[in-house]
Amino acid sequence: MERILDENQPREQAGFRKGYSTTDHIHTLNQVIEKSNEYNLPLCVGFIDYEKAFDSVEHFAIFDALRQININEKYVKILENIYQNATAKVHIDNMESELFPIKRGVRQGDPISPKLFTAAIEMIYLERQN
Repeated sequence: MERILDENQPREQAGFRKGYSTTDHIHTLNQVIEKSNEYNLPLCVGFIDYEKAFDSVEHFAIFDALRQININEKYVKILENIYQNATAKVHIDNMESELFPIKRGVRQGDPISPKLFTAAIEMIYLERQN
């Protein structure tokens, strides 16, 4: 599954991928800025910082993305079972909340989580372009 997730990411996505480095993107950006200055061309650069990024992606977006890139349905169902049965409770002092379902976010510490996040974000990006 990891290989398929990587193959379906654009080359611009360098985070969490074997053989890619965000350092390469920083170097490329520096070259673009230098050439813009050298040829006196206007340049506009935008950055997106997803606040609490891994907590923000809806579970249904993850599963939709996996199906769109043809991840074996057996694996999608396993992940759905893991995520759809996830619950949490809040502890404050000596008080404890009732269990509540978790509907967003990827699992912290799970090695596949960054790839699930980027797959979902890429699908959202592609939908917005069309």
